[in-house]
Amino acid sequence: MPLSSPQSAYFGLGACGALSADVALLRALDVGLQVGYARFEKKAASPTAGAGTLLTVGVGTRFHRPLDNARLIPWGEAVVNWGFSGGSRLPLSLAAGLSYRLGDSSSWLVGLYSRLIYVLALGDNDPGFATYNATLLSFGLSLEYRYATSRG
Repeated sequence: MPLSSPQSAYFGLGACGALSADVALLRALDVGLQVGYARFEKKAASPTAGAGTLLTVGVGTRFHRPLDNARLIPWGEAVVNWGFSGGSRLPLSLAAGLSYRLGDSSSWLVGLYSRLIYVLALGDNDPGFATYNATLLSFGLSLEYRYATSRG
């Protein structure tokens, strides 16, 4: 959902998704690549031609409880992206979540998360919304596959 004006006046709730590929640096620290997409439906009073969309590609870090044999794994994540939404953007995001391992020896985890995204306009020559920064908030479900080389 858009939190800042003018986006909050012209766009309602939407849907988003991201796909990440991470590599473990330490037991509790991963780095990775992320691609994402968000789409917000326009409100009736919106002067824009269509829905609001944001495409992103970025890099980030994830801090988490060491996986070992833990069933509940809290995590935090910071991602810096390049984005496109009618012009170039620099989306910066912070997320927090809680994942649950589906079985003692399972590599699959499901969870809940919340993500705050601050989208900086990069000053393209595109008029309109391309000149405004935006603040977005999302809540969702996560599905993770964690390949572990060893378990403690």
